[in-house]
Amino acid sequence: MENEKRMVGDYTVLCAVNIGCREIILAENEQSTNGERFLCCYGERNDIFEKFTECAVGDGYIDATLFFAERIKKDAEQFRAEVEKLDIPVTVITEADCIPDHYKNDINGKIIAINPAVLKPEYQRPAALSCNRRLRCFCKCPWQRCILQKSL
Repeated sequence: MENEKRMVGDYTVLCAVNIGCREIILAENEQSTNGERFLCCYGERNDIFEKFTECAVGDGYIDATLFFAERIKKDAEQFRAEVEKLDIPVTVITEADCIPDHYKNDINGKIIAINPAVLKPEYQRPAALSCNRRLRCFCKCPWQRCILQKSL
């Protein structure tokens, strides 16, 4: 299964970069003869399905990779602006700052530390998530209690 190629329709994914909640995909259809050999699109997926939007196709590899790179740059800049707007301190929360989590403890209104290993790289930056409802954080991501490391 590891060697299985990821496909977007008839296109084989050459490269995909996750930025924020979506990924930017560059793919190729080697059998295409109608000037649509390369595809660049946005992809979003969950455990059930994948959705591809804003698809652009062309026959030139260089043009496709430049378009792919432009999308990465644009989305990275947009993600940076969103993070800066949050105004979250970039202080590293260490294990010494935390209290081990226990299921009997109520975490409503508490700052929790998420195990960074379960997060995508762009979300592994030092920051705390403040939960205002049980297992719902300001970023509107449902967290499973088992990934919580500790609370402050």
